Amino acid sequence: MREMTKIKISEDWLLFIKESEALTGTVPFEPERKTTERHIALCEIVSKASQIIDPVYVNGMITGKYWEYDSLLRTGTEGALRSVIPEIKRMNQLLKEWREELAKKIDVFSCTSEFEKDAFAWSMHDRLICMHPFKTGNGRTARVMFNHIRLFIGLPVHVIKDDEADKYYSRIEAYRDQVFFPKFVHV
Repeated sequence: MREMTKIKISEDWLLFIKESEALTGTVPFEPERKTTERHIALCEIVSKASQIIDPVYVNGMITGKYWEYDSLLRTGTEGALRSVIPEIKRMNQLLKEWREELAKKIDVFSCTSEFEKDAFAWSMHDRLICMHPFKTGNGRTARVMFNHIRLFIGLPVHVIKDDEADKYYSRIEAYRDQVFFPKFVHV
């Protein structure tokens, strides 16, 4: 058994990883597989983080290309099947704005309702996935960041189950068409 498979994370995180990998269409959940090992190690880091982790780092851990930090962002349209793709310059600006908004608003949620917290986490998830900033691993990155944000604002891990994929992708498409495309792409 490799070292990473010895990492202990909670059952909700393990279920999250299993379902997140199923959503991507990867092979069945196998803790010994390198991609799953990386996902487990990342979720261990995220679950214990004392500050918000950069989504570029999260993507690097998921894809196994963390040493290529500066080259993880896409430079064209590769990997963006479910998204309306902004121009690369605009996408870089959108990612910067996403980070700034998250940093600005994260502390505000200590005294708001669970509904408002959940809506905020979903909006940040939806916006990140619609930007589609990475060459690969955008969905897994957005889902890890979604739960990272949820933990920071006092919500538990949320598992998006594979059998809810249609509802999940419909939600993203609605956000893309109604919010992301009009507000962020046509600026």
